[in-house]
Amino acid sequence: SPLEGAKREMQEETGYAGGRYFALGNPAPNPAIQSNRAHSFLAVDLRPGFAKNLDPAEDIEIERIPYAEFMAGTLRGKLDLQSIHLAAAHLALGFILSTQERDPVLCRLRESSHQVLTSL
Repeated sequence: SPLEGAKREMQEETGYAGGRYFALGNPAPNPAIQSNRAHSFLAVDLRPGFAKNLDPAEDIEIERIPYAEFMAGTLRGKLDLQSIHLAAAHLALGFILSTQERDPVLCRLRESSHQVLTSL
């Protein structure tokens, strides 16, 4: 399933695992010429320390950025992101602002999101 794939890729490429995942949507990256979908998830409460399993051509450096700084950077166009990653960030923002879930992490992210939006 897309969720299992997201969990597997998260651990293989970052060494982070566990936590909770929230489905954000599955936009079409290039619908004019392709029929694939990009399933996006928001992962929270991940833990480091799991084994990575990078493909031979992968060279991934983990850079931890506070949520508010990351979101402000995406909204101001200051981060160099691939378009599908930028779309996932905006899907995450929409989910965080609109969800009715009372999850404490989502509540903190919602408050932080409001602060980011008012600072623009």
